Amino acid sequence: RMESEDVAEAAPAPGVVDPDRIATLFRSNGVSSKILKSYGMLVGSGYLRRTLQPVVQALCEDSRSMEVDPLKLKKETDEATKDVAANQQRLLNTCQRLLDAITGSRADAPLELRQMCNLLKTQVPVDLLVLVQQPEALRHDDGGAEEAQ
Repeated sequence: RMESEDVAEAAPAPGVVDPDRIATLFRSNGVSSKILKSYGMLVGSGYLRRTLQPVVQALCEDSRSMEVDPLKLKKETDEATKDVAANQQRLLNTCQRLLDAITGSRADAPLELRQMCNLLKTQVPVDLLVLVQQPEALRHDDGGAEEAQ
């Protein structure tokens, strides 16, 4: 059985995570990435299923639209579906329910998964951690992101 210490040895060394490639950390085909993905699935899949299944199941049973792209909404024939503000609010509420389910279940997460997340946290540049922990620091203006004043 692979232990979290073994995963730590296979993971990239501190400082190796490239800030410009952090978005693709788990999509690469490198050995370290494959080990982290496989180990995460091994120790975390049951937890993830228990944590997110109720929210995802409710989402699948809800037929109301969450489409917010105006171009796609123009093609809709149902007027209720075309309400961008209502769709946006449903989308935000759904995302919040998913985040609440995850953050509210930290104590239920397997120790190995928490150790792996902590290992990754030590390797992610501090400025990226701030953006993850404080998403309101991002503002979309003219298609770009800038920090809030």
